[in-house]
Amino acid sequence: MAATVWVLLVLLGGAAYIGWRLHAYPGGWAYAFGDAYAAERRDLAEARRGVRELERAARRELSEAKGKVRGEETRYRERIRGAEQRLKELQNPGRGELQQTLGELTLYQHVLRHRSEDIPLAGLKVRFESSRHKYYIKVTRPNGRVRDVHYPRTQPEDAVRRFAVRIENAVADENDFLTRRKGLIADTETELIHARANTLSQEAAREALARVTARHSADDRLPAARAELDAARGRWHAETGHLPRT
Repeated sequence: MAATVWVLLVLLGGAAYIGWRLHAYPGGWAYAFGDAYAAERRDLAEARRGVRELERAARRELSEAKGKVRGEETRYRERIRGAEQRLKELQNPGRGELQQTLGELTLYQHVLRHRSEDIPLAGLKVRFESSRHKYYIKVTRPNGRVRDVHYPRTQPEDAVRRFAVRIENAVADENDFLTRRKGLIADTETELIHARANTLSQEAAREALARVTARHSADDRLPAARAELDAARGRWHAETGHLPRT
């Protein structure tokens, strides 16, 4: 079975090659395969190869130049998007990233959520307390309002203590963030202005692309190679009465 498949593949490959050869060098078997017309086939093949090589080189150079333009445009947009996103997060930080949940309290980067209420971290005072039957995390807002959240004694005391400390540290981080926030916003706004104005890399890439395009337009090698291919096709046509493909 495997041998039969290989035979079929070889036969199909051979048929495809013969078909390509007859199409590339039209006029009949003798013109496509005969020794008498080897020089004519070589003449046509060399002319085709000259055009292909020049076209391939031009496409590669043009593609690289266009790729650099696209790359610089992408980096430009990414710089702007990054600065815009950072500015948005500074102006409207929201809850921020989730830090930890324990019982009815969920700690985020900028708020402490109790049940369905978001309590801003800025200025909070946090204290761990315990009684005979319960543990408490007492949260006091800057206006003096207090929220007691209790945990049963079945909850490990150390876990509740560590969570209270983590809230305290988050409060300190938030207070520090708010102290620096105005300056951070100003710095990011400046960064965004510079990102939008900095088009030098894009302009350089576009200028390089324009130079490549202009050089290709002025280069007479490809038109000359195409003219030679047309001449070789004409010579083949004169010999066989069939005009070969380019």
